[in-house]
This record gives sequence, C-alpha cells and structure tokens, in this order.
Amino acid sequence: MAFDSVSTGVLWPNYFGRKNLGSIRGITMTAMVIGSSLGPLPFGYAYDVFGGYKEILLFMMIFPILGSLSSFVSPAPKDPIK
Repeated sequence: MAFDSVSTGVLWPNYFGRKNLGSIRGITMTAMVIGSSLGPLPFGYAYDVFGGYKEILLFMMIFPILGSLSSFVSPAPKDPIK
C-alpha cells in the first residue's frame, strides 16, 4: 500500500495534471471500495460450484494481464491540465 500511495502521488499529477486530481482520486477510491465489496462474491460462488479456488484464480488472472497490456498501449496525454 505504501508504494501505491507514493506512485499515485507522483505519477497521477504528471499524467493527468493537478487541476482535477481530487476528483480522479475520489472516483478511483470509490471504484476500489466497490470492487473490494463485490470481489468475494465470484470467489464464493466458484468455491460452491468447483469445490475450490483454482478455476476462479485462473480466470481472475485475465484482468491484471488485460490492465497491464492496456497501460502499455495507451498513449500519454498530449498536455495534462496543470
């Protein structure tokens, strides 16, 4: 968590600018809270169906891979709002 706080504190202003940084951080935190609250549901369902977590863990590995790939191919903003 410490690296996340430092990295977003440095990278986000350089990427997005500082003008709307509070709104961006608020939306991101809201998405994280919703994801944290809904995350156990597919794991519980998969445990009931498959009797373990192997299948759902393999399936969930798709999301960080897609996120990493999309971050590599997305262009940087031309001129972030200061």
